[in-house]
Amino acid sequence: YSRRLREQAKKLGAGRVEFAGAAPSPAAALAGLDLLVVPSHRESLGRVILEAFSAGVPVMACDTGGIPEVIEPGENGLLFPCGDTGALARAALQVLGDAALRERLIRRARESYRRRWGLERFQREMLDRIARQIAPRPPRRSSPAR
Repeated sequence: YSRRLREQAKKLGAGRVEFAGAAPSPAAALAGLDLLVVPSHRESLGRVILEAFSAGVPVMACDTGGIPEVIEPGENGLLFPCGDTGALARAALQVLGDAALRERLIRRARESYRRRWGLERFQREMLDRIARQIAPRPPRRSSPAR
């Protein structure tokens, strides 16, 4: 698959396409990005989107699967219709050409990540569940004998 992609990029004259290979961690892979584009036609959630939110990389993605539940268009990222390469290009140019938009998307994506998927939320939810399990329960009323 990798070989086919490289051949296609070469044939199309995409000289700025970089095939970086495996990265030691998501943060290392995302560190050098100006924008993450997720053009998947099928995606349940898109963990890479959450990783980009956390790393401070603006995101635009295809409006499919669970992605619209993660990306709030214009707030923490941008969505484009699947298969609409013109919309993809326009959205990319918009994010890359507008520093204020890019910074707003990054800031709100980080806030969204912390609020919905961050470690603090996970810890709070786990402590609440544990507390409910160990909390004293009121004694059961016995039903009158018949």
